[in-house]
Amino acid sequence: MAQDKITMQFTDTAFWNAGAEDGRGAYQARFVVVHPGREQEAESLMKAFKSSNSKGVRIRDGVVALSEKHLNERIAQLSQLPGQEAVVAELNRGLEHVHKLAVAHPTGPAVATAPQVKVAHAQ
Repeated sequence: MAQDKITMQFTDTAFWNAGAEDGRGAYQARFVVVHPGREQEAESLMKAFKSSNSKGVRIRDGVVALSEKHLNERIAQLSQLPGQEAVVAELNRGLEHVHKLAVAHPTGPAVATAPQVKVAHAQ
């Protein structure tokens, strides 16, 4: 079934990660990973990011951050695969957002946040 594959949804948020791109820093777009059967969990994460405008929300399981470089790589990979159109569209939304921020503030925001670290949770 086409519904049984993992997808991603853009959270409409991005941030400056000073530790990205080998310490050069880059804007990264946040995406919620949607697993089959766990759509409600993904929707809850999306609401958390949107309601707080991502302020104070940590990257955690189920959320990934991708820079422009990684977005371009994933779009190129997934564009070649049938059935990935929805994921490619979401990645393109994130890429557009990151690109707008990079053009407006090429060296990062005036007040940069600390490098983001993925927190692993024990199951």
